[in-house]
Amino acid sequence: MYFTYIIKSLKTNKFYFGHTQNLFERLNNHNRGKVRFTKPFRPWVIHYFESFQTRSDA
Repeated sequence: MYFTYIIKSLKTNKFYFGHTQNLFERLNNHNRGKVRFTKPFRPWVIHYFESFQTRSDA
């Protein structure tokens, strides 16, 4: 299962979108500062997500 997601910065109201196999682990990586682009805009919350069977669909 793959997820396409949009997260929102509670600090700046910016949005970021991506895809992953583990949605909550990926959100934790964003909030721990392990993603360079999103690090300055922490904390993040899930704004929207959809699940797909394949990575190419996501």
